Amino acid sequence: MVAPAYGLVYRLFLLGCLIALVGWALSLLIGSTAQPVDKGMMGWLIAGLALVLYMGIVMLRSRTTLTTDTLSQDWVWEKKVILSQVTYVRLIRLRGMEWLIAPRLLVRDGHGPFKTFHTSSPEMWKEFERWSHILTSISQR
Repeated sequence: MVAPAYGLVYRLFLLGCLIALVGWALSLLIGSTAQPVDKGMMGWLIAGLALVLYMGIVMLRSRTTLTTDTLSQDWVWEKKVILSQVTYVRLIRLRGMEWLIAPRLLVRDGHGPFKTFHTSSPEMWKEFERWSHILTSISQR
């Protein structure tokens, strides 16, 4: 099962913010008289803009993949857990707000810190819920 990590409304909002940011930065770079930019700050402006654009594009393209053996999400780096090694799982979601705030699964596999996986797919939420209930019932025995 493969699904976008973030919902359509969120991705459209993010895209609008990125376009507005680029427009604002271009107006500063071409020398708008209303907001002059010091030439020494130009490099910092471009570096900051590049970083924000990179992270925005990563978020727009991010996908979560659930197979029978693994759960992964492409991000700046790929987050991946082997399902048989998971020791803790918790589904975090705001019911009724999934169209804006993607549900996330907090996972620990015993090999370091928690990993967070986002999904915008209702089918994947249901699988996350099922998986969470199974693991919780096993750990309570």
